[in-house]
Amino acid sequence: MQRKNRLLSLYVQEHLLTQLSQLLEQGYSLNQGLKILVASSRGRVKQVVHQLEALVSNGRPLSEAFERCAFSHDVLVMVAQADLHGHLSQALMKASEWKRRQIRFRAELRKAVTYPAILFVLMIIILFLLIQFVIPQFLFLFHTYDLTMPKSTQLILAFFYGLGQYGPLFIGLILLSLLSVLLLYKNIVWQERLIALLLHIPGLKTMIQTMMTIMFCSQLGYMLYAHVSLYQALLKMGQNSRSLVGKRAQVIADQLLLGQGLSTAVEGEKLFVAELSQVIYFAEKNGQLGHQLIQYGHYLESFMVDRWLARLKWIEPILLTVVGVATAYLFVALFMPVFQLLEAM
Repeated sequence: MQRKNRLLSLYVQEHLLTQLSQLLEQGYSLNQGLKILVASSRGRVKQVVHQLEALVSNGRPLSEAFERCAFSHDVLVMVAQADLHGHLSQALMKASEWKRRQIRFRAELRKAVTYPAILFVLMIIILFLLIQFVIPQFLFLFHTYDLTMPKSTQLILAFFYGLGQYGPLFIGLILLSLLSVLLLYKNIVWQERLIALLLHIPGLKTMIQTMMTIMFCSQLGYMLYAHVSLYQALLKMGQNSRSLVGKRAQVIADQLLLGQGLSTAVEGEKLFVAELSQVIYFAEKNGQLGHQLIQYGHYLESFMVDRWLARLKWIEPILLTVVGVATAYLFVALFMPVFQLLEAM
């Protein structure tokens, strides 16, 4: 049975996993827990829980029921392993923790870019209003009184004339380019080429390597913590053929079959941060690979969020400064001929 294409949202998955793990921890059976959730849920969540309860009542494993209800691949792997070896409540708890981390990470990034994005959109709207309504009035005034315009005014008028003539074409080309990149990015071959190109850009290289390492450590760590063997965990990650991390996991799994250790297999991987090999080496020595991969993923996630939030905070004052300077220059350039006219009258 194939999985549905459209996965459940992170919020729905996290809510159901958390609620079900807590009910199992309190001593309820799986069937009892699902029946309680059916009675307490509403809307879309109630439909999903009702389908889960029906499948489990008919003797289907929970992993298969989750698959039919469109849970994500990493959740399926952890639950499938728990179906075989027990520790279901622990597996559900770790899966819900992973979903919470994904939700929190996305929320932090969204919060960081929201204000600069709003300010940028407002700047575009202001430019549009200036081009359509304000600048034509000044042009009419200048031509009516045959005013001699200084260089600053000519520069402003030429700039807005260019925006009016070529701005829509320029914006269209940018949107078309972004759409092309998004479509090509869905293809794993083009995704790999694009990432390889971006890795040559110093600032983006660190960001990409950190994000890929977070994904690799978190997915692998949570599966190991759910008692999935290292090789099977890498194979399960590799089954996600549309993910660059999944593709690298498949390569690393093949290297394990050749007798290499995990730390050796990831050494030199340009997709991950340089110290990952050492982290894995000492984690294996300590016998806590799953736990320490999760903790290292936490560390990188916090580091990345704090670092990029600090950088994004500079965007606000920079944009405000640019807007202020541009507004002052625009005011002086447009009103200077008007002031000259008033002095001559």
